[in-house]
Amino acid sequence: MIDGKVPEDYRRYIEEMRKAFAELDAAISEIKPVSEEGSLDPTQVKAIFYALFFGADSLRGMDYRVFADCFVRYEERTRSGTVQDGSETAESYIVAVPLESLPEIYTNLERTLGREITSRDQANAAEIYDRALYGAGKTVSADGFISPLGSGWRSMVTSEFGGRIDPLTGAWSVHTGLDLGVAKGTAIRAAQGGTVEKVSYDSSGYGYYLTIDHGGGIVTLYGHCSQILVVEGQIVNAGDVVARVGSTGRSTGNHLHFEVIVNGIKKDPKNYLP
Repeated sequence: MIDGKVPEDYRRYIEEMRKAFAELDAAISEIKPVSEEGSLDPTQVKAIFYALFFGADSLRGMDYRVFADCFVRYEERTRSGTVQDGSETAESYIVAVPLESLPEIYTNLERTLGREITSRDQANAAEIYDRALYGAGKTVSADGFISPLGSGWRSMVTSEFGGRIDPLTGAWSVHTGLDLGVAKGTAIRAAQGGTVEKVSYDSSGYGYYLTIDHGGGIVTLYGHCSQILVVEGQIVNAGDVVARVGSTGRSTGNHLHFEVIVNGIKKDPKNYLP
């Protein structure tokens, strides 16, 4: 239900966007059956669509499937099988691979839509995406933490804290943080207010990373970033954007490696996030 105080023109834009989102959901559902590697983030698709088209004169003629296809890369692959007579056969099939790079997504959209997507468009889309994840306010845990990637962080976990098989060496090792897999360029927010303690690069480990000292012996670490947006000594508030997701250092794909360190001891971040 749209508030009756909303102006008529604005009401029409909202109604058109709701219809467009339903069409985008349908388009994304068509892509899912051919996707093998991760899933397409519908919130990201809708946030960018909203930033580009809210208030447009008309969405008539919009091809929503073509728009959604800009967020994936189609690859032809081959799989083998055995037929009834025991002989082996090979068949080709198409798989949709969700894109992890926002610049690549925007390049696809510019080519498909035949228009420039400005830095302001991209900033608006990022703001809409962040608001969709965080809602009207920031959910805060009992320990005063917010998620560095939004309220949907549980669905982003690709590797837990603790013992695991190292994805690069295949050996058993201890994972000292929580890995959250999201697209390259996604905003990373300070989990608590504090002072940026360290900004550095570690080619054999965290890649571009930063740590924030929150006082009381609590420090958080944000690793494998594509970009650091703060400097050492800078005061930050909970929710401030401090970096962007990447895959720098010892990494197999775009994600945030997030650590919580209490009095020098690394703790399971899941016990601190809301």
